[in-house]
Amino acid sequence: MISEVNRLYRKTDISIKVEEVSSDPVTRLAMSIRELKSEVVANYQGHEDVTDLVFLFRKILYKITTGLLDYNEILRSEDKDELRASLSLAHKSYPSLFDAHLKKVGNSLKSVLETEGNPLIERVIDSINDQRFEMRDMSVAVVTKKSLIEEERYRVASHLRLTTSVSFFTENGFRVDTEDYDKVIYIGSPNHCGMYATNTFKSESVTFITYDFYDNSFVKRETLNRFGEDRSISTVYEDVEIEQPSMRKKTLLMPPTMEPSELLNRFIMKAQKENQDEDPELIEAMVVYLENNHFIFIPRDVKMKTLTSEGEVNDTKVESIDEGSYIIVRNKSESKLIGEVADEFFLKDRRDEFRDLQLKWKERLIESIKEYGVDRFSYLLRTKHSITYANPIIIKTWIKEETIAPRAIEKLLPALKYDEAEIEETLIATKEIRSAHLKAGRLISKSIMDAISPEMIEIVKERGFHTFESEEFTDVTFNIERVIYIDNEVREVATSQLMKLYKLI
Repeated sequence: MISEVNRLYRKTDISIKVEEVSSDPVTRLAMSIRELKSEVVANYQGHEDVTDLVFLFRKILYKITTGLLDYNEILRSEDKDELRASLSLAHKSYPSLFDAHLKKVGNSLKSVLETEGNPLIERVIDSINDQRFEMRDMSVAVVTKKSLIEEERYRVASHLRLTTSVSFFTENGFRVDTEDYDKVIYIGSPNHCGMYATNTFKSESVTFITYDFYDNSFVKRETLNRFGEDRSISTVYEDVEIEQPSMRKKTLLMPPTMEPSELLNRFIMKAQKENQDEDPELIEAMVVYLENNHFIFIPRDVKMKTLTSEGEVNDTKVESIDEGSYIIVRNKSESKLIGEVADEFFLKDRRDEFRDLQLKWKERLIESIKEYGVDRFSYLLRTKHSITYANPIIIKTWIKEETIAPRAIEKLLPALKYDEAEIEETLIATKEIRSAHLKAGRLISKSIMDAISPEMIEIVKERGFHTFESEEFTDVTFNIERVIYIDNEVREVATSQLMKLYKLI
């Protein structure tokens, strides 16, 4: 390990270059968005729908200036539909703003999306194929903030010399990679790519490729401050030649400039606004930030399936998950999947009998809540039946489909006016269902482990995520996601938002 770290800081001549690309349509789009943003800041503070539209344009500009497809292929149909709907609403609600600024942005974007080709991908390919690098078996790392889709990788790889090997990384994946390369190419400005990119060099040739209207100056970000002549200093930039871009005045910082916490708060506020007419059940959860601007709400004390770099699957409490580790997320309700597997593989012929008994006590519980009211009934359970934890929120969770039974089921059934025979029959069903769910959980874990291969782990290391499926279960996919960091702040979120992957931007 020490030798690997030492290689990254070895004394050797290093060449750093910032290469700029230009596109008149994209420059016009960027300038029109800047003008729109200035107008909104000056005259439309507090108008969330307008602010959201500016944010949407910024997202689109970010996709265009980091994408490695032709301009007319970068935006998905969902992006275009969202944009049309937002512009149509703004045209009706803010006609003056629309005529003065939004129309200009829309026309600029239309011009970009009708343009074939993309100078960014052309420059990336030319930089890799630079004839000054005559070595055979040349290795190149292409590093991006977000992982490239398969088509983008193919566009690059299909235009390279036969002796060139290219590895694609996200910024976080590249940080933990221990290899060094003949050339490293970052998509974005040095400021955008961050401190690691500007002070840890895994190649003698480092190139940043970005659009010319951004602030692309290379600022030396030293890992040790200069203390003085007689004390230790940083040697990161000794023997490093930096070729800066032109120093003409730049007008934009590369987006997005919002911090993840700010983006998360936007998401939560928007969700609350959309659900303001509902009374959702709130659960304490932690926010886990993942690669590629994903995040997930995980309830406190819940165990997640985690994956080691060696391919071992473990159950780890969310509070104990390490940054840089991998979690496995089912792209389907976890409890629903376990229930389906339990029914099919373990309960089998007695599935309907046991599930009917489970449904019966829940229906009686609903009737009691309607008769007494949830507050009154919870009071009766606590005082008359010694179920001390039976508060209204807990009682509502018992009704949910994924709940097998409360731990005080033996005390609850008499409160629901069950006779002894019904109690015994229901307790047997509950025991069998619980046992089947535990077995189902173990079977799913085994199936995941059997499906994971060394090749899959390498993909995850590069991209930060991977979607795979198990041969044992039909129509079920899993995601492996790299953890960037865990927010220690506990938030109350609706149960419907738990254990689902969301995008920050």
